[in-house]
Amino acid sequence: MTKTQVGGQNPVTTPGTINYEVVVVNTGNQSLTNVAVSDTLPNGTIGTLVKTNESITNNNILEVGETFTYTISYAVTKQT
Repeated sequence: MTKTQVGGQNPVTTPGTINYEVVVVNTGNQSLTNVAVSDTLPNGTIGTLVKTNESITNNNILEVGETFTYTISYAVTKQT
């Protein structure tokens, strides 16, 4: 699994939103069902990930070699 910042300031200098992309790849030899991905945000809350893509089939099964892509945003305030 990789998490990459894809939008927003880096470093944060004013209030705004940081956007992330989370990519999960099945590198194993069996398909996976009931895949649950979560992200703990800097304020300690669990963020809501939105699945934007399944690379092989859109069936909620993470097949061998398949990639699930998610997005998540986090509202930030200026660092002092």
